[in-house]
Amino acid sequence: METSQSTYSIISFNELSGQKRSLVIENFIISDRRTADLQLELNQPCILEGMAFIICLQGKGKIKLDPKEWEIEKNMVISVFHGKTIEFLERSYDLSIEFVITSLDFISDLRIPLQGNMISQIGQMPCLKLKKEQMDILMEFHIFITRHYNRTNHQYRVQISKNLLASFLIEIISLYQSATPVINIPPIGRKEEIMKSFFSLLKKYHKTERSLAFYTDKMCMTAQYMAKVIKEVTQKGATEWINGITIITIKAYLKTSNLTVSQISEELNFPNPSFFGRYFKKHTGLTPMQYRES
Repeated sequence: METSQSTYSIISFNELSGQKRSLVIENFIISDRRTADLQLELNQPCILEGMAFIICLQGKGKIKLDPKEWEIEKNMVISVFHGKTIEFLERSYDLSIEFVITSLDFISDLRIPLQGNMISQIGQMPCLKLKKEQMDILMEFHIFITRHYNRTNHQYRVQISKNLLASFLIEIISLYQSATPVINIPPIGRKEEIMKSFFSLLKKYHKTERSLAFYTDKMCMTAQYMAKVIKEVTQKGATEWINGITIITIKAYLKTSNLTVSQISEELNFPNPSFFGRYFKKHTGLTPMQYRES
């Protein structure tokens, strides 16, 4: 197996949909092997914006979801919630996956039957081993969705695809509901609680706040201590995470909106467009317009 490098990134639904490689179906992205696959940078720590369902078709590996490591193998579905950090630590040469990524907007519009603490249960056992017949059903959904979405001459192809996608999600939920509940899950540690609180604040305020002091004040702790904890748990500093999600947000605006550079600068609370441009070029090597036109 190959061992991954330790850098960082952010999986943003808007950023991925802007790549226009896999199928993008109004708040859904689904892999399609008949076209160039959208590349998920999963061999480095990533924080997910949205929800992802990864299906392992063959091979094996090891992933890290927040602080816990999980072995993955053929016939396994991996469910990753919004705000989770995910990283591939190891992967076999023949590892093959398919995936579905959805924005929170789509999930919130679905009326999925949930029993008890189902969300908590999925979070506790995100990697679910399936029987061959269960995996076959998921892949039938996956193939059916891509096949219908590629019917470009059908006036209702998007509506049909979205309904199939909703059914796909309900099928995954039902698999978790029928699985054996996880028992004796160890309590989350103090450092992981700090990390989760930081990421929660970052998701809420990243469009307007980029100073480390703002987040440490919100969490009632010193900048030195919080920076130390975030670095220890994620292998990257808090300021790097702040800059990382800011750059991803800027890229999403540049690729998926009609806002001018000046309007994006104002939307993200930069003091002026000139400072905004320098900030973006410092972290990407490109001006905002160069990136938009690339």
